[in-house]
Amino acid sequence: MSHFQDWTQNGNESFQVHLRWLIWLEQFREILTSTKKTEYEGKHKTEKLEELGNMLTGLDAGDSIVIAKSFSHMLNLANLAEEGDFADEKSAITESDIEETFKRLVTELKKSPQELFDALKKQTVNLVLTAHPTQSVRRSLLQKYGSNGSKDVYLMQIQAAFRTDEIRRSSPTPQDEMRAGMSYFHETIWKGVPKFLRRVDTALKNIGINERVPYNAPLIQFSSWMGGDRDGNPRVTPEVTRDVCFLARMMAANLYFSQIEDLMFELSMWRCNDELRVRADELHVSSRRDAKHYIEFWKQIPLNEPYCVILGDVRDKLYNTYERARQLLANGTSDIPEETTFTNVEQVLSSEQPYKLQSPYGL
Repeated sequence: MSHFQDWTQNGNESFQVHLRWLIWLEQFREILTSTKKTEYEGKHKTEKLEELGNMLTGLDAGDSIVIAKSFSHMLNLANLAEEGDFADEKSAITESDIEETFKRLVTELKKSPQELFDALKKQTVNLVLTAHPTQSVRRSLLQKYGSNGSKDVYLMQIQAAFRTDEIRRSSPTPQDEMRAGMSYFHETIWKGVPKFLRRVDTALKNIGINERVPYNAPLIQFSSWMGGDRDGNPRVTPEVTRDVCFLARMMAANLYFSQIEDLMFELSMWRCNDELRVRADELHVSSRRDAKHYIEFWKQIPLNEPYCVILGDVRDKLYNTYERARQLLANGTSDIPEETTFTNVEQVLSSEQPYKLQSPYGL
């Protein structure tokens, strides 16, 4: 007898249990496959189904849970493979699709490119995130299913998913729904919307519009039912709505904070126009301090990097916005003055104006 045979047959009870489960799963799979392809679909014979029923009723409670869990994961993985096949990025809307639409509006409806551009700036698509308290798949599993990588990475994530509890052990609160919904912004929407808007700009340029869609044009907006469903969820109270608003503000501030820091690395140039230089001088004088709570750019930013000086002020306000919302959410009070934070979109847009005045690349 080989060492492997001795280990599987005598030395490791756990391995034997897992091997038994694997054999059962393969038997079930074979019965289901043969039933679908032959007897039941073609001849409506039920012998295989009866055999399957006898096997299932013969399992004890523990084995039944494992078998059900295994088939659940198999179905999830099959659905993911199917979605991946249909949701190939190549089939997504591209510049050529948008451009073709614009050209048809110009040629068939006899609209000028300028008329099209003016109308486009007034359009708004409002995407509404809805609350799903019955969402059965946990985020820990969704993240594993969404992983990308090599075959070994896929295998590791599949094994990790199989060993993860699928069942929520507590009912999700409206705040939990908001956290789950906000994860979609971080993982998809945050990068997807700018990519789409850049494609719109490119398509417009190709029909003769040399002006970009204004940055404050509300082409795409977002709304949310999460934490605000007063007519359908008795657990949504004014306090709950307040909490989810703070959570949304924290998520937005955090996303913009990371983006601003990336820009600070990129816009390290000294060249700028006079108006921006004056604003940078004012901010530099008022910020003669180090900020040890930052990982990057924690020392006072030198004046020969005027874009970074201005972006640093935006970053400070975003940090304060996040911290104030966090403190209010946790304690109901905050020691951070509201005037040092962003409270509306107009404030953010006005903060961005100075470094839109001139491209640092001299273009």
